[in-house]
Amino acid sequence: LAVGLILVGCCPGGTASNLVVYLAGADVALSVCMTLCSTLLAVGMTPGLMKLLAGAIVAVDAGALLASMLQITVLPLVLGVLLRRLLPNLAAFVRPVLPLLSTFGVVLVCAAALAGSAPLLSASASGLLVACVAALHFVGFGLGYLVARLAGVGEAAARAVAVEVGMQNSGM
Repeated sequence: LAVGLILVGCCPGGTASNLVVYLAGADVALSVCMTLCSTLLAVGMTPGLMKLLAGAIVAVDAGALLASMLQITVLPLVLGVLLRRLLPNLAAFVRPVLPLLSTFGVVLVCAAALAGSAPLLSASASGLLVACVAALHFVGFGLGYLVARLAGVGEAAARAVAVEVGMQNSGM
């Protein structure tokens, strides 16, 4: 349980956090930047933090991590910028439905990850596990927001920091 929680805590943010930041009306550009930076740093930081905190080495496939980051974060961002620049009328037309489509996509990805891990989750599911995972995320949200506000960051940026700190790409 402890090693699993440490591993999840060491994971970078994912694209779901960018969607949540958008839906919360927070600073999306900051969220995307934090996701990119934390994903790049995860290549070295995840194994290092796991060794330091749990005494175990966890291999991170740098190539797969980079490919995933490019496919899930950079590619949609570039396509969105190009769409707004080259086809502004089409961009304006599809913009109202994109948050719904993105939410549906995130739900599908989460459902697939949960389905793939169902036997493991059902074997280890307990009230303690659920409480620990919930605490990990809620403490991350709270501390992310609090530290950002204490640092003098504005409300929208503080919400983005809170979401980025509180949500990890546990599918990694």
